[in-house]
Amino acid sequence: MRKINQLVKDCFFDAVKMKSGNTEIKVEIEENCIWVKLFLHDNCIATMHVSNFGQRTLTMNCCNWATNTTVSRLNAIVCGVMKRKGSMIVYEGRYYEADEDITINL
Repeated sequence: MRKINQLVKDCFFDAVKMKSGNTEIKVEIEENCIWVKLFLHDNCIATMHVSNFGQRTLTMNCCNWATNTTVSRLNAIVCGVMKRKGSMIVYEGRYYEADEDITINL
């Protein structure tokens, strides 16, 4: 795994802000939850919602940029199970458009 992807994975799941080149993680703390957002070129490609009860929901979206870099950053979070097929994203055997949300419970 590339160093930037390892950094993204560590910071994302630890809810730590970071910025490196074109990649940034922002953390928003609200009264009942925490939002962790992963940005690539100012596009939010992943959001994790953590409730006070510890329930975590992850939403990913390539924002119409199904590039190798976008998929690489998302794979850092979902352990390499996402693939790119042309302009489509394949996650757990299902095809998604490049602007379609993929939501999973963690």
